[in-house]
Parts: sequence; structure tokens; C-alpha cells
Amino acid sequence: MQEIILTNMCMLQKDDMVLIQNRKKQDWPGYTLPGGKVDEGETIKDSVFREFKEETGLLLKEATFVDYIEWQIDNKRHLCLLFKANEYEGDLIDTYEGHNAWVRIGELKPDRFSADFDKILDLYGIKWR
Repeated sequence: MQEIILTNMCMLQKDDMVLIQNRKKQDWPGYTLPGGKVDEGETIKDSVFREFKEETGLLLKEATFVDYIEWQIDNKRHLCLLFKANEYEGDLIDTYEGHNAWVRIGELKPDRFSADFDKILDLYGIKWR
């Protein structure tokens, strides 16, 4: 049976700006959204709130499921559930994952995207082109 790696990403949006992460790790560098793996025994929604807090310092007040995207890497199926949020509290920080910043949607630069970030933005309905 094929192994399935369950992950999440969450887009935090306010007005015409989104919070993106310039990921440092070389396994998937470039602009992406905060997120990560769902821990054993953890609900998917709890993992969204935990990962977002760990990677940005921000506590989401809500998160709504949007869509999913999947990849096949090294005979493993990676299933990433995509969420969206608009309300949060706390102060934005950078972490070991990367630099976090608010960017206007029209100023997103595709040459800096991580792999498949364009497809992820499309699933959110973000008109970045």
C-alpha cells in the first residue's frame, strides 16, 4: 500500500495582500504559504492552527477549507489540504522555515515561487498573473 503524507497550507489574506513565506529549506525553497504535516493523533484543523503559529507567530481565529493539491514524490503520495483565513492576532515573526511578509497580490513574482505555488494560487482563485 502506498504511503500518504497528509499536510496543510493556509493563506492569510487582508484586503489585496497575502502573507507569504520565503522558504529557506532546500527541499522546497521559494515563496509559499505557511503549513506543514499533520501530526499523528492531531485533527487536520488543529494542525493548520499549530503550523501557522509555529511558522509565523500568528494565531488564526478561523480557517476555512478551500481545496487540495497532491504530488507524487519518491513513491509517496503527498496530499495537501488548503485553507484560508482572514482574522488573526499576534505579531508576525520569521522562523527557521523562512522569512514571512505581506505582499500585494499583484506584486507576486513567479520567478520566486516554490514548485507548484502558481497552481496553489490558482486553486485559491488568486489572480497573480
